[in-house]
Amino acid sequence: DTEAPAEPDVSGDDEPVDGAASFPVGSWVRHATTGAKGVVVSVYDGKRSVLCDDKAHNWGLGMIQSAPGAPPEAIAAVAAARYAKRGDWVRDEQTGKKGVIVEIIPKGRRTILCDNDEELKRTTSEFRIASGAPPA
Repeated sequence: DTEAPAEPDVSGDDEPVDGAASFPVGSWVRHATTGAKGVVVSVYDGKRSVLCDDKAHNWGLGMIQSAPGAPPEAIAAVAAARYAKRGDWVRDEQTGKKGVIVEIIPKGRRTILCDNDEELKRTTSEFRIASGAPPA
């Protein structure tokens, strides 16, 4: 009879003071009091901006719990667009054109370079992460 080795202790002093490792961007969470569920779209000053069905809310770490299951596809798609970064392959919601984010402009606008060299300036609500990969 041999016992399985104990799991290593991964807790340590290397976690940021505000707990940024807890509920990072993209986490599916729920509010401890109201039960509202959403996806974390940004982390700042010990708080999380959480995108729910209706809008984004700012929740402190003490108010957040992991939510069971996975987020609805619509919320997950909007959240992914909110934290899209340079180099991401995206699709314009209005035209269906696809391109690569080449610039992030303050206040959330992105410059998207399409394969025909057309540049689109879009807010994060006007595009979604595209499936597949950009053409070589």
